[in-house]
Amino acid sequence: MRHPAWLRPLAGAVLLLAAALLLVSTERGVQRHRAVLARHGGTADAAAPGLLRVSGPIEVVGAPRDPLFGVGADVPLLLRRVEMFQWREVAVDGTVHYELDWVDHPLDTGGFRQPAGHANPGAFLVDGARFEAAEVRVGGYRLAPALRHALPGFEDVAPPPDGQLPPNLVATFSRAGDFLCTCARMDAARLGDLRVSWRAVPRQVVTILARAEDGLLVPAGDAATGDGFEVQVGDRALEELLPELPPSPAHPWLRRALAAALVLAAAWLLLGRRRAGR
Repeated sequence: MRHPAWLRPLAGAVLLLAAALLLVSTERGVQRHRAVLARHGGTADAAAPGLLRVSGPIEVVGAPRDPLFGVGADVPLLLRRVEMFQWREVAVDGTVHYELDWVDHPLDTGGFRQPAGHANPGAFLVDGARFEAAEVRVGGYRLAPALRHALPGFEDVAPPPDGQLPPNLVATFSRAGDFLCTCARMDAARLGDLRVSWRAVPRQVVTILARAEDGLLVPAGDAATGDGFEVQVGDRALEELLPELPPSPAHPWLRRALAAALVLAAAWLLLGRRRAGR
């Protein structure tokens, strides 16, 4: 059965058009995907270090400890917070009044509108402090300081019981709920009393997108947007870390090979017609 003479060139043209559309859509998708990654410090060059997605539980080596109070926890970061019961000035609709409250830094009464009778003690006997683990890892990679400081979330750390306080602090501090306090009870606090509490970044599953250098995750220094890294709680997909990231075409090399096969088939149809017409 002979086919119409126009059928082969038409089929060849359709195959060429399909190959062109497939190749253009593939390359545009790949380029858009790479462009967004590049803005965050990623790279399309497989031979160069790019952004690496790592997910897993936080691992700690050399857990932090507050040596003054003997408080420690197997966490990446431990914070000591110190507050003083002191006067603070409150202005509402032009009316000023003064109240005693817990504040985590000394309040200078020199700026009060009515300083008389509202003098604060001044410097704290004990200051707040932060204590970091010697090393923090996720997925077998060590975290650079910038990534360690970006680990999300805090949880309270219980203060030591009265019987476990260092001897030099027993006469000054006692347990009052979730605090160590220079007062016997929180509801009996007086001007100048201190209370101390601790918080910690918990050990949890996180996902990090950063640059890997010799086993160390670091920010991408050439990122045009953001901090050069992303840190989120839980096991997150790349699209969750970078919502603006367009999806990369699935199996781009297979799509390119298919486009090449379509071109060859189109060439066979078109050139075969020419040979048949000679």
